[in-house]
Amino acid sequence: MTEENENYQRYKYERAPLQEAIFEVRFINDSFDSAIPGQIYEKVRKEFPQKKDIKQFFFAVGLQEHQFKRSSDIRAPCMQAWNTQQSQCVQVGPGIIAANDLSYNGWETFLPAIRRIVDSYVEVVSPQEVERVGMRFINRILIPEDKVSISNFFQIGISVPPIINNSHSFDITLNSRINGKFDVLTKVRFTSDSLKKGESGVAFVLDLDASVSSLISADSTEIIEVARSAHNRIGAIFEGLLLPPTREILGGRVV
Repeated sequence: MTEENENYQRYKYERAPLQEAIFEVRFINDSFDSAIPGQIYEKVRKEFPQKKDIKQFFFAVGLQEHQFKRSSDIRAPCMQAWNTQQSQCVQVGPGIIAANDLSYNGWETFLPAIRRIVDSYVEVVSPQEVERVGMRFINRILIPEDKVSISNFFQIGISVPPIINNSHSFDITLNSRINGKFDVLTKVRFTSDSLKKGESGVAFVLDLDASVSSLISADSTEIIEVARSAHNRIGAIFEGLLLPPTREILGGRVV
């Protein structure tokens, strides 16, 4: 598939479904040691003063889920640093950095956290190459109806044989590659979700991931350009999946 025009119609949602926005970079053959998390913290502490050292073999890239990305080379302490509102954090470990936003309000409000952790890591560690730059947006959408036909609310068609027509949940994953200046790998995961206390209707999770896995130089400007490209791809996919009734439920308006 070739790269499509990213000038898709954008919407602002009064009841935004985004639960968490995640930025992640994985580096190759850097000179990480156990003193580096502390050195990086000194560079980010003004914006992210609340530090947590995490001595574990799992690196929690996503904060709003109970799934962890396993990396066999993470042996030194990992570090999280949060802002005072507990709405954003940056994370660092051997060969990996992440920024997380739990109150995402647009690329420009998330970018300073991304830029801070990238600049700090590159300055302290001096890595040479990047093997992955990724963005991930986890959305949860509640349709306030007892029975929902998915194709009425999402640009996704599901047809199943009668023998499993009464399934109580589903989990669909779609993978694709967009060729362009950067080859962007996309993963769309669309699943049913359990209702929370006090909710009624049918809940869905739309988990969107876009990444570039080809080798690029460990240059802050290039890393952020790649992240922006992945971010735009996610935005285009998200808006392409929603139908007007869903936008009405979310209070969407054109911007």
